[in-house]
Amino acid sequence: MSIQSGALIGEIGAGKSTFINYVANYFLGGSLNSLKVVIPNRIYRSTTKVGFETHSEANLDDVTVSQTTKCLPYFFRKGQVVFRFIDTPGLSDPSNSYTQQIDKESIDKILTATSLIGQLHAIILIINGSASRLTVNVRNSLQRILGNYPDVFLNNMVVIFTNCDSTTKNFDETSLPFLPKKTFVMNNSAFYSHPSTWNEDDQDLQELNWKQSMRKIGEIVEFADQLGPQFMGVFQKMLEIRNAIKNHILRASAEIQKQQTLIDVLTKLKSKMSATESKLTQQTTKVLLYNSMLQSLQCQEQLYAATHSDVESHHYSSNAIYEYRAKELETRQKKDEILIKKTLAEIAACKARHRKADLQTQLNSKDAEMLEAERLLKEAESTVKAKYVELKRICRGFNFAEELKCTKESLCPALSFLTSVKVRESADAFIRSLDRLMDELTERLH
Repeated sequence: MSIQSGALIGEIGAGKSTFINYVANYFLGGSLNSLKVVIPNRIYRSTTKVGFETHSEANLDDVTVSQTTKCLPYFFRKGQVVFRFIDTPGLSDPSNSYTQQIDKESIDKILTATSLIGQLHAIILIINGSASRLTVNVRNSLQRILGNYPDVFLNNMVVIFTNCDSTTKNFDETSLPFLPKKTFVMNNSAFYSHPSTWNEDDQDLQELNWKQSMRKIGEIVEFADQLGPQFMGVFQKMLEIRNAIKNHILRASAEIQKQQTLIDVLTKLKSKMSATESKLTQQTTKVLLYNSMLQSLQCQEQLYAATHSDVESHHYSSNAIYEYRAKELETRQKKDEILIKKTLAEIAACKARHRKADLQTQLNSKDAEMLEAERLLKEAESTVKAKYVELKRICRGFNFAEELKCTKESLCPALSFLTSVKVRESADAFIRSLDRLMDELTERLH
């Protein structure tokens, strides 16, 4: 038994959930007078369960917002083939002031859901065919689709125009930014009003629309059965590259913060080194001074010794002898005191030299760490560029500008703590390189 998988994508209100209800009636034998409803709306609340989960519709009475809140698969079987249609949240919700964030969350849900199924046979884009041209919402939806699916999936892009038939379709297909594999037109009005409100003309029109829509569903199912699968390996590769980019941006942010920390540590170490060198100079000067004083005292001591011998040989008075002996003793005591001071100064100088050597080792180590942090930042920059180029080869329509904008915004918390001019310049240079890359990639895409 084989499984044919298709992901339904479109803006809010385009009719994705209604399309699945039509598919359910095709497979389950529903009719206009006995509708099978697998996804409820404001008119039809009862549901028929298919697949493994029930619907994820939100406020069924509010038609201004996307009702589908998460991606859900719906399974239908025909012979030895199981058809899996994945309903997804509507894009470009105009009622929400945080549309961009809401759409990003919806895209993430779609990417996650489709990446887990192994292979995808078709991306089915649902467009309101009564519109004459691409609205801003539809254009945003298409850009997000093209920017998040690898190019190989565009080979299996199917467009279904809803709310119209071949004679009332106003949409200009040449305005599509890609060439679809196949287009279909169907009027899915049966689920938009209740039979109790129909008059005879309405009933006739609905029966005609129903018959044509069921025929179109049959054509879509037959066409989907012929599509070859696009395996999700390349899709997974794309996700891996994006995650790698995010990880390297986080790494760059960490290295920038590390540089700031190292600058702070180096500043403190240099301050300690300056104080230590000053102390070493001071103690070394003292040692030199004490050496000079000791030499002078030694000369005096030798002089007194010679004079003392001369005084005794000439039989000077006892007072004179006492005076010379006292001077000799005083000189010896001064010498001993200075010798002690010199020894203490030499010890202090030795400690200062060891302290200086230790601080120099720390400074050398932190300087090496700073160089390594700078190298890793440049490596992260180079890797990010390479990854974006690799990503471009897989998906030409990837929204590099938006992704790089988010990338730069992720650096802001790290930049707000920077106080070093050098580190700030390093961070700014990294951001400028991302800007240049964005401009370069944008030019290549056009």
